[in-house]
Amino acid sequence: MSDKHKIPNRVSASEILKSAFVDAADTRLPLWLPIPGALITLVFATYIGLTGESNQIKLILATIVWPGFGIFLGVTVATWLGWQLEID
Repeated sequence: MSDKHKIPNRVSASEILKSAFVDAADTRLPLWLPIPGALITLVFATYIGLTGESNQIKLILATIVWPGFGIFLGVTVATWLGWQLEID
């Protein structure tokens, strides 16, 4: 069998994740990464809560839970992708 016909070794998803995220000195997951998502979520929840007619605190907390979690996750993923792709 020639070199052209050899099948390359398969790499599992866990091996890819270990190579990507295990090194503590690697800046792929910086500590500041969730801050933009948290800030946008809190600003949005505060706006929705304060513009509500009653029970502002309860409305703020409910908005943080949902859709705040989705906002946090979406912004954090977008921030991470921008960091990894170095979009200028």
